[in-house]
Amino acid sequence: MTNCTSEPGLIDTGTLAGTGPGHIDAFCETIGFTAAQTERLFRAATSFGLPVKIHAEQLSDQKSAILAARYGALSADHLEYLGEDGVAAMANTGTVAVLLPGAFYFLRETRLPPIEALRRAGVPIAVCGEMAGDLQLTRLLLGVGLRNFSMHPAQLPAIKERILRTNLAEVRPLAQRVLRSTDPRRTRELLARLNA
Repeated sequence: MTNCTSEPGLIDTGTLAGTGPGHIDAFCETIGFTAAQTERLFRAATSFGLPVKIHAEQLSDQKSAILAARYGALSADHLEYLGEDGVAAMANTGTVAVLLPGAFYFLRETRLPPIEALRRAGVPIAVCGEMAGDLQLTRLLLGVGLRNFSMHPAQLPAIKERILRTNLAEVRPLAQRVLRSTDPRRTRELLARLNA
């Protein structure tokens, strides 16, 4: 379902948005749509030929990634509380797991998405385009272990160059210091060092 560029690990977000007039995006969670409401929305969307996406398993495992996979969702976003059954369902349909490290870190979430389980199952993994396409955050994202980036194709050359010039052993410790920083001025200083 993704149109991978010729470079491994770089995914064109234009294909995640689908084709035609747009797509339907639901937030299925205890504070959002219920699974029944989401299914009703997805059923209507697919009857009109609209692709679907979902914000799933961010705060709890609502089994919404399984629901999304059943409707051939383009992507399931967040996934901190995704269970093995959700991983399997996504692997069977090619639904892309979109990780949102900004939301994870700014909300001070403590549970990471099951990245290794997703990798083992062969689920395509992307990072939220707003952060992944920001040249100043590339090394930070690499330093926290992300390897697939979702972005606009025009951003690929600069990001690719930054990745190729990055020594992971050097950026990991500094990236962790950036993430632990609670002082905005110090965070900016650490980011500048990371990008030097």
